[in-house]
Amino acid sequence: MTGVSPATSALSVAEREFTDNPGLAADRDFHLGMLALASNTRLVGIVSSLRSQTRLLGLPPLVAQKALGGSAREHRTLLGLVAKG
Repeated sequence: MTGVSPATSALSVAEREFTDNPGLAADRDFHLGMLALASNTRLVGIVSSLRSQTRLLGLPPLVAQKALGGSAREHRTLLGLVAKG
Protein backbone atom coordinates (compact mmCIF):
# COMPACT_ATOMS: atom_id res chain seq x y z
CA MET A 1 0.00 0.00 0.00
CA THR A 2 2.98 2.30 0.35
CA GLY A 3 3.05 3.18 -3.34
CA VAL A 4 -0.63 4.06 -3.42
CA SER A 5 -0.93 6.39 -0.43
CA PRO A 6 1.48 9.08 -1.72
CA ALA A 7 -0.38 9.06 -5.03
CA THR A 8 -3.63 9.69 -3.16
CA SER A 9 -2.06 12.68 -1.41
CA ALA A 10 -0.84 13.95 -4.76
CA LEU A 11 -4.39 13.64 -6.09
CA SER A 12 -5.62 15.88 -3.30
CA VAL A 13 -3.06 18.50 -4.25
CA ALA A 14 -3.96 18.12 -7.92
CA GLU A 15 -7.60 18.59 -7.02
CA ARG A 16 -6.79 22.06 -5.66
CA GLU A 17 -4.20 23.12 -8.25
CA PHE A 18 -4.84 20.89 -11.22
CA THR A 19 -2.64 21.05 -14.28
CA ASP A 20 -2.56 18.19 -16.75
CA ASN A 21 0.84 16.71 -15.94
CA PRO A 22 0.77 16.51 -12.12
CA GLY A 23 -2.88 15.46 -11.99
CA LEU A 24 -2.54 12.83 -14.67
CA ALA A 25 0.70 11.53 -13.20
CA ALA A 26 -0.91 11.21 -9.76
CA ASP A 27 -3.93 9.41 -11.22
CA ARG A 28 -1.69 7.10 -13.22
CA ASP A 29 0.47 6.31 -10.17
CA PHE A 30 -2.62 5.63 -8.06
CA HIS A 31 -4.12 3.17 -10.51
CA LEU A 32 -0.85 1.42 -11.29
CA GLY A 33 -0.17 1.19 -7.56
CA MET A 34 -3.55 -0.41 -7.00
CA LEU A 35 -2.90 -2.91 -9.78
CA ALA A 36 0.57 -3.64 -8.40
CA LEU A 37 -1.05 -4.88 -5.19
CA ALA A 38 -2.10 -7.97 -7.17
CA SER A 39 1.58 -8.70 -7.95
CA ASN A 40 0.83 -9.01 -11.67
CA THR A 41 3.69 -7.08 -13.26
CA ARG A 42 2.55 -7.98 -16.76
CA LEU A 43 -0.88 -6.41 -16.16
CA VAL A 44 0.71 -3.28 -14.66
CA GLY A 45 2.95 -2.97 -17.71
CA ILE A 46 0.06 -3.38 -20.15
CA VAL A 47 -2.13 -0.84 -18.36
CA SER A 48 0.79 1.58 -18.10
CA SER A 49 1.42 1.26 -21.82
CA LEU A 50 -2.26 1.74 -22.69
CA ARG A 51 -2.55 4.80 -20.44
CA SER A 52 0.46 6.39 -22.11
CA GLN A 53 -1.28 5.95 -25.49
CA THR A 54 -4.60 7.45 -24.38
CA ARG A 55 -5.60 10.99 -25.27
CA LEU A 56 -7.88 12.60 -22.73
CA LEU A 57 -9.76 14.97 -24.98
CA GLY A 58 -12.52 15.62 -22.45
CA LEU A 59 -10.16 16.62 -19.65
CA PRO A 60 -9.85 20.40 -20.21
CA PRO A 61 -13.60 21.05 -19.74
CA LEU A 62 -13.57 18.96 -16.55
CA VAL A 63 -10.63 20.96 -15.23
CA ALA A 64 -12.38 24.23 -16.12
CA GLN A 65 -15.53 23.10 -14.30
CA LYS A 66 -13.49 21.91 -11.29
CA ALA A 67 -15.23 18.57 -11.71
CA LEU A 68 -12.27 16.44 -10.66
CA GLY A 69 -12.71 16.77 -6.89
CA GLY A 70 -15.14 13.87 -6.91
CA SER A 71 -12.53 11.70 -8.56
CA ALA A 72 -10.01 12.39 -5.79
CA ARG A 73 -12.65 11.57 -3.16
CA GLU A 74 -13.46 8.30 -4.96
CA HIS A 75 -9.76 7.41 -4.99
CA ARG A 76 -9.53 7.99 -1.23
CA THR A 77 -12.62 5.82 -0.69
CA LEU A 78 -11.12 3.01 -2.80
CA LEU A 79 -7.86 3.20 -0.91
CA GLY A 80 -9.71 2.97 2.41
CA LEU A 81 -11.68 -0.07 1.26
CA VAL A 82 -8.55 -1.82 0.02
CA ALA A 83 -6.76 -1.07 3.29
CA LYS A 84 -9.63 -2.69 5.23
CA GLY A 85 -9.31 -5.82 3.12
